[in-house]
Amino acid sequence: MDKMTEAQFMGMLVVALISLFALFKVVAKPLIKGLTELTKSITMLDASVNRLQSDVANIKSDIEKETEHSSQSRKRLWAHNDEQDKKLENHEKRIWHLELQNKEVKHENQLESKTEK
Repeated sequence: MDKMTEAQFMGMLVVALISLFALFKVVAKPLIKGLTELTKSITMLDASVNRLQSDVANIKSDIEKETEHSSQSRKRLWAHNDEQDKKLENHEKRIWHLELQNKEVKHENQLESKTEK
């Protein structure tokens, strides 16, 4: 084999460097494009997660408000129920006393009618 001359060596070196550059460009371009798309997707996902966190916080706040409102409503209902129970008990006592008085009056009337005969 012949020895390679300096010009041949330089020619092969230039061809090799151009081939490496072309290979790098072919491989790197899709990688860079993919990384760019990935960055855009991550940015959009991050924005979506932030909106979702905000929505969840709003929902939690609404649930807490509704829970407090429900609690207050139940307290008012139970207070009203207790008030109605007291009124009903008072009413029952009054009826019982009236019935008791009515029985005594009837009993006295019966005794009077028997003594008159």
